[in-house]
Amino acid sequence: MAIRLPVRAVAALPTLVLLAATVPVAGQERTEAPARLTGTVWDSLSARPLAGAEVVLGDAVARALTGSDGAFVLIGPPGRFPVTFRHPDLPTWARPSGEPVVVLEAGSTSRVALATASPPSVLRRLCGGEGSMVGGRVRDLLTLVPLASSSVDVRAESTGGESRMLTAQASADGSYSLCLGTPARAEVRARLGPARSRPLGIPGGVGGVFLRDLFIQVSEPAEIRGLVRDADTGTPLADADVEVLGTRLRTLTRPDGRFLFRGVPPGRLSVVVERLGYGRRVAELQAEGGATVALTLDVFPEAIALDSMIVSVEGGVLERARRGTRFDGLTRPEIDALLPRSVGFDDLLRSANIPGLKIKEAQFLSSIGVKTPGICVETGRTSTIYSDVCQMVEVYLNGVRVAEAETFLLGFDPASVDHFELLSRTEAGVQYGRTPRARNGVLLIYTRGR
Repeated sequence: MAIRLPVRAVAALPTLVLLAATVPVAGQERTEAPARLTGTVWDSLSARPLAGAEVVLGDAVARALTGSDGAFVLIGPPGRFPVTFRHPDLPTWARPSGEPVVVLEAGSTSRVALATASPPSVLRRLCGGEGSMVGGRVRDLLTLVPLASSSVDVRAESTGGESRMLTAQASADGSYSLCLGTPARAEVRARLGPARSRPLGIPGGVGGVFLRDLFIQVSEPAEIRGLVRDADTGTPLADADVEVLGTRLRTLTRPDGRFLFRGVPPGRLSVVVERLGYGRRVAELQAEGGATVALTLDVFPEAIALDSMIVSVEGGVLERARRGTRFDGLTRPEIDALLPRSVGFDDLLRSANIPGLKIKEAQFLSSIGVKTPGICVETGRTSTIYSDVCQMVEVYLNGVRVAEAETFLLGFDPASVDHFELLSRTEAGVQYGRTPRARNGVLLIYTRGR
């Protein structure tokens, strides 16, 4: 799917600055008081606010980071200053080509809206404004370090079945771009020596800018073998939640209190343990590539006060505001941050780091008796090791049960998801527990624009 801004959004978000107007604060005299600059940074390629961008006023006169809504506030002296912004995940080719200037007056508030290069301007700059292009960044799968020396190949196929290969080198920040024209279909893949990334498809027959971040496993992974115990008695603790911060690695301890992480990115890591009735424990460790780290974590009993669960029913759909309990799923801001590297809905599920959740591809019998590919979603207590057997959870979309959910999830667009949550059999209760699959868990998905 081409990433485009709606017509109204393109008009509202030009390549550089939308507006820069100085508005005197009501009732305040003009003195040499500090000036205030507010605004929003937009990612024009995804049509979303850019969170975590650093906005700089002048030559480091003032700086601030944008929030999840892309907004920022800067306090500085009166004067005329350029305003710039940068973001570690912003490809070189998507950056603005100039620096907007704002005039700040004492005791006044100015507004400015900043944006990355828009899709039309990117196409004009790199491809002459015609056809389509693909771009993104190439990173190490484990450490997320940009791979500057990697190559990116695109295999483009015309409507007549003829194939051609396009190649580009990643720049110093790992970013790449390739002009495609309008092929019938295309596939992009990165390589570094013998290592290859997962191939990603590009829709054919349409123009636009396609974002495809590519990940190659270059660094050698480490392994963590651990044990969680009661600090007072030394008793191993089962079902403790263990997570390696900053990664997708998360699991529950076994009945003997042990856990195992494979594919751990090398470097300085933080391991967090949480269990109901015990205090939170954080351990720092250094993981070397190819090595195994042994870790014993003692946690202390702790009384926990839980707020009540608030349940309200609106329009026949159960919406829950839960306090004092863990939320197993992803919210809209979290999904927005993951979309650039999520090809399918199964990528979002894996990114949720839900303990015990297993996702695999399998073949399923449809309602007419034909085997079709699909996605199997299982929880830890009901999963099976057999590839042709699936203890599938029940799936509800906007409160409506989904038939043949396995094949539905395979083609489900992750960009349409507002939030989702996985409920255990106990949490599902009477509302969702009437079908046989509900004993395996219930996956609730809510889409945008409901």
